[in-house]
Amino acid sequence: MSLKILLLVHDLSDAAVHRRAVMLRAGGASVTVAGFRRTAKPVAEVAGCSAVDLGRTYNERFAQRILAIVREAALIGRLRAVFTDADIIVARNLEMLALAVQGHSLCRLAPVVVYECLDIHRLLLRRDFIGAALRRLEGWFSWRASALFTSSPAFVSGYFKALSEVRLPVRQVENKMADLGGGTAISRYVGGRSPGPPWVIGWSA
Repeated sequence: MSLKILLLVHDLSDAAVHRRAVMLRAGGASVTVAGFRRTAKPVAEVAGCSAVDLGRTYNERFAQRILAIVREAALIGRLRAVFTDADIIVARNLEMLALAVQGHSLCRLAPVVVYECLDIHRLLLRRDFIGAALRRLEGWFSWRASALFTSSPAFVSGYFKALSEVRLPVRQVENKMADLGGGTAISRYVGGRSPGPPWVIGWSA
């Protein structure tokens, strides 16, 4: 029986999320992806995995994203089947860690929660009340997690050891393309195009 992983993400349409889902499937896991999207069109599947679309959020509108999390946390019961079916919950960034903790409380046989942090939001780095409050929340939410996945030793030394209140075993996952047969598995799900120019570089906050 394959391991069942629930991947909680901030943007179902993000190419990096598609790559992570492909990687987890290549490892033999059965993957369900749940989260918000930044596109107008609803998302029904991610890299061949069933997707649970929680609605649209927007870049640079942090308050709107927080309200979306609060709304989903209040209605978490409707996602009971999604959470209780998982062996592992991978929460991709702080927003989704908050939702993972709320969903975790629905489970009698509690799944393992992993906090995946591949980017440090600028608000977490502030040296004022706002930054301190967010770091306190991050530390509080992380007590339900079993491990921290991050992509850089600089994140560990410069943030998690220096500022953050997260105290979890660290597993470093290199932020690079997985070799899954010449890239065909990735290109099949990201736009349907083979790798090659024109290259498009984007930034999502």
